[in-house]
Amino acid sequence: MKRDPVVKYKYPHSVNLFRFTHRVLAHQKDNRINNKEIGEILNYKPSDCSHWKRGFKNVKTVTDLNKIADYLEVDNGIIYDLSSGQMGLEEAYFEFLETQGILELPEILADIPRRKLISSNKKVMDFVQKLHEQAKFTSPPLYIPEIMRFFPYITIAQTEVHDRLTRVHRVRSTRYKIHYKTGSLSPQTRLSMAKDLARIILDAERIRYPELGEYSESTIEYEKLLFTSELLCPKSLIHKELPNVNPKLNITNEISKIFWVPRCLANYQLRGVLHEKFVQAKQPKPTAEPKKTDASITASGAESGADS
Repeated sequence: MKRDPVVKYKYPHSVNLFRFTHRVLAHQKDNRINNKEIGEILNYKPSDCSHWKRGFKNVKTVTDLNKIADYLEVDNGIIYDLSSGQMGLEEAYFEFLETQGILELPEILADIPRRKLISSNKKVMDFVQKLHEQAKFTSPPLYIPEIMRFFPYITIAQTEVHDRLTRVHRVRSTRYKIHYKTGSLSPQTRLSMAKDLARIILDAERIRYPELGEYSESTIEYEKLLFTSELLCPKSLIHKELPNVNPKLNITNEISKIFWVPRCLANYQLRGVLHEKFVQAKQPKPTAEPKKTDASITASGAESGADS
């Protein structure tokens, strides 16, 4: 079979930025996107846009990158990392989709009874906490192989995966293999692996774990997000790590590095931690009983004597 020649671009990171912009717009508009629409974001002429697409124009100024981020309504950090080569195309698009999923979840859960959500929360949290205890996980980051050994029917393997970061293969009726992208293990790939694990445990093989309760279509997406976020970046450990983070730095970025997770997941968990702190601060403090002085004790004794 004749293979297509490998194309070498002068500015490969800019090509990835163009492709990312194209993918996001196509996802948002659910429609075919032409090059002219993309070029208009930066007021490019058709020739300039063509050079950008083909890797002959380097899009790297802060002004241009911010324009793209604002137009797409995505985190500036994704655009910066993509344009500098610190993040690949698949990682960037995966993080975009994860961010969208997190933002849309409250609307999905709006009509679910609070009691049902609390019940699901407790069951998943207890399950994850048990995993952490078995793996003796007390300081970040969590190494996924340490967790996988508790699920002998699931294996992981590095291989060539196209158009995504990981892929689940059912080897037998009740055995699974998670393939992940060859190369260095990125925070996004780690999250994708954890999501695959959640899908197997909470959905396909839930019958193995009666402590998780019955499957519910209405809460399954919430349970998957709770499982992955608490598995990789538990709020209990964020509380412990926050005092060590330099407040002058971007806290989300620092937590992302410490726990080796994407920024979208670190941000989601940080908001949960801040909410917990807010709730604790609003709770009324118990009123301490006034200490009895010698005089009050004497007066109290006199009163009791008079009563007798």
